[in-house]
Amino acid sequence: FIRIVSTGTVGLQPENYVDVPALKLPATEHTGPIEIGWWTSDQGVKASIGEMPTNLQPPPNYANSLTQQNWQTQLSTTPGLEELFTDYDRHNAPRARELDKTTSLDQVMALSDFKAPTSQNLSGEPPFHALTPFSFGVLASVIPNAPNAGLMHDLSLFPSILGNEFTDIVETAQETAATQSAQTSSVGQLQHLAAMRGINETAPLIDGQITHIISPILSNFLLAFTIRSEAPFDENPNFYLRMRFFCELWNPYTSSLKMENSSGDPLNLELEIKGLPDVTVVKAIDSGTQSAPVALQDLLKDPNNANDAIVIRLKNNATAPWLPGQSQNWTGVNSSTATGNSPYDSVLTDQKTWNGTEHTLGGAVGIDTGIPRLTGAIRHTSSGQHQLQIRLYASNPKNDSRTLLRKLENIRYEPISTRPEGYDSEHKGSTFGYHILLRGPEMSNLNSNYHRGRWLHEHDPRNPVPNFPKDWHLDYDPALNTGSAYIPVKDGISPLPQPFPQDINETDQTINTVVFRRLLDRSHGSTPAGSTYHQLWQNAPLFEIPRDRPLTLASLQHLYFHNERPFKVGNSWGASGALNTLAWFDRYYFSGLARSDDASEYDPQLGLPNPNLRLFALEDPSEIIQSLQNSNHAESGANAQLAQHLLVQNRFNQNSTSIAGWIALLAGLNYKNWSSVQYAGDSSDSGSIRIQKNTRTRAFTRFGSSLAETYQAPETPKLNADEDVAPSAFYRRGARHFDSDEIASLARELVRLIKKRGRPFFSMEEFLSPAAGSEQSLLEQAIATTFAPEKRQSWDHKWETQGVRSPASEHIDIDHFSPGFLTQADIMAAIGPKLAPRSDTFKIRACAQTYSQQNTPSAFACLEATLVRTPTAKVNTISPSSGGTTRTFQILSTRWLSRKEL
Repeated sequence: FIRIVSTGTVGLQPENYVDVPALKLPATEHTGPIEIGWWTSDQGVKASIGEMPTNLQPPPNYANSLTQQNWQTQLSTTPGLEELFTDYDRHNAPRARELDKTTSLDQVMALSDFKAPTSQNLSGEPPFHALTPFSFGVLASVIPNAPNAGLMHDLSLFPSILGNEFTDIVETAQETAATQSAQTSSVGQLQHLAAMRGINETAPLIDGQITHIISPILSNFLLAFTIRSEAPFDENPNFYLRMRFFCELWNPYTSSLKMENSSGDPLNLELEIKGLPDVTVVKAIDSGTQSAPVALQDLLKDPNNANDAIVIRLKNNATAPWLPGQSQNWTGVNSSTATGNSPYDSVLTDQKTWNGTEHTLGGAVGIDTGIPRLTGAIRHTSSGQHQLQIRLYASNPKNDSRTLLRKLENIRYEPISTRPEGYDSEHKGSTFGYHILLRGPEMSNLNSNYHRGRWLHEHDPRNPVPNFPKDWHLDYDPALNTGSAYIPVKDGISPLPQPFPQDINETDQTINTVVFRRLLDRSHGSTPAGSTYHQLWQNAPLFEIPRDRPLTLASLQHLYFHNERPFKVGNSWGASGALNTLAWFDRYYFSGLARSDDASEYDPQLGLPNPNLRLFALEDPSEIIQSLQNSNHAESGANAQLAQHLLVQNRFNQNSTSIAGWIALLAGLNYKNWSSVQYAGDSSDSGSIRIQKNTRTRAFTRFGSSLAETYQAPETPKLNADEDVAPSAFYRRGARHFDSDEIASLARELVRLIKKRGRPFFSMEEFLSPAAGSEQSLLEQAIATTFAPEKRQSWDHKWETQGVRSPASEHIDIDHFSPGFLTQADIMAAIGPKLAPRSDTFKIRACAQTYSQQNTPSAFACLEATLVRTPTAKVNTISPSSGGTTRTFQILSTRWLSRKEL
């Protein structure tokens, strides 16, 4: 054996030495035996020290759509060396900008920031085994027999690989970035107004289809009736119908909704309602006497509506922003309509006085049904089941044009059968009706493994056409085809065991909309003056609309896939359903380039918009970039050509068992003096808006491109001792911050699981998919063990907002899959572009020694070379007929070593 690594490299710990088998060569007449040996060290499993210059900015020709600030919240561009070396500060260290110029570990360890042993936190690993001056990777796919020699495809220039809808999403994000950067105010650059996008009625959505839907969600809907008499009899010979109405719409996005069309015309919203039954009034004592049927649908429908629907127009203030995560509610309809059909107008309100006479259709009396009345106690009945249909439109009052936003159809209800003893015939309170809620987190406590999170495990609330099976009201069970995204309730929140319309009545006080333990509830209740409920803390944004050029695949976790679970890209369930999104991580990458960029102004010294990429062997990249901008993705090899000229900086092998390497990788997302919006007084409705600066380390974020608008997270107040208020801070802010111990614990757990697995991951898809015998991937298991040992992650509000730890008694449980709940995709959004199942940078030590004829060592030589596999393809000369290729290597550095340096 020849010892190739020993005290000169790793110190006095024998377990870190490396001995390699010696190959003996025949002796010559002048010497004794000759021995040679060599050893290859994988640099991709170590923490890469070479850093990006901290002042690196993208070229101006990219429409200023990417800034250093955006990089800091989108993805980790540098390793977290501060975790490994306490004397180092990437922002202030005087030699920090020279790290990308180092060629050996010895050069780095000689710098003042790194050489003090007391400042090194390498988890017991010697620097030689834990650190590397640089690690590069090839954008090569691990998919067998992949076209274009296995190179990955650029989704920035060729988004149509994933379909026309995805192309629209990427191009819209690029346009939005340019528009935002052109804003004259700093606040305007951070706030985004998103135009609503509806669904095409003539093109049904296909399961798994990527769909760019942007519209509010119907989160609370109440429609309640009574049919009654009015005294005196001779003046009021017919029954009257009274109707209560309430609805709440929720903006689930991290962008404000723009209530204007492209021409600047203000938009309103409209509800269309169909499926109301014919109701017969029966004398409760003498059941043989009954009225003619009251056809609710015909009585209330809009005669000019092509669908014979009831139309309720939701008047909107187009000048007031519909802020991220904000709910708005509309109460009642214009009560002045004594007779006649819809359309009815409902005014935008910030209270829920749904039972006020001024908000009841027909006022105190109701509208004349034309059906002769009965005397005495009366009850209400209908025949057979009936199915409601609710449609939401955006309407332009200038030209009466409408855009369909959502369809809720086949909402089955049982026949109406009010209480046998009936009601006083002059009873004015509602006696039957419909109250439908979006199944929010407050209805997700049944499964202890998903604390308040089944709603996001089972349903994507953005679904514009949710499925309503026969038993839509039961718990969700796909095997039995039960459950839906919505549920019938009474008391404002209590699920109905059966969808009985008569369970919604005011006699039993089973109508209530002011329930503050609901997350999506923003009203003042019935007392608007001085109420504390209409505040910023109650906003709950959930999904991000891309407003910057995507740079990482896991940032696509906010895409909507029809009839599939949310957050599908990057999490372990991405392979389930109609589309396997985990396979994307082995096929695609983002360069950050756009077809609208001026390639002639490209400056290779500044790097690509994706700062994790570095050009290789290309002196003038503008020509190739311009060529690709004009290429159709279907042309042979075009979508992989750019990968022939790029290397990934700080590439890390996901099979690494170096704790120090994982610590540096996981701690890399830091931001310094980063700007975000702050509302005065924690209110989104009044007061001034200013810019606040933030500096945090060890961060992961769900909202990579819109965190600046959702960073402020007021604490949920304790307002009512009798009824808890739904916690919302971890919905309001899609970011988590960790301390050194937490990052180290996560790294140790990852390494433990990788070692326990005992074999490498051969693809990114395999690494991200559920492990054998588990519903979780290896990374998800590590997250759960580290941050949810009791099955629930917790929110420390003082820590997240002030950086100060609070007692455990003040922590609150985080809803599963909410923005503040750390997921695999959140981590992958930061570090994903660096991860790969293979390495492309290696260090080779080759040593030889000769012996004298007396068998004593007479000469020694050792050469150390660092090589990187390049994207340059070389035809397989061993088997040319196979058409295969190999990657060529380039030597980056060499040095001769003495024995004492080993």
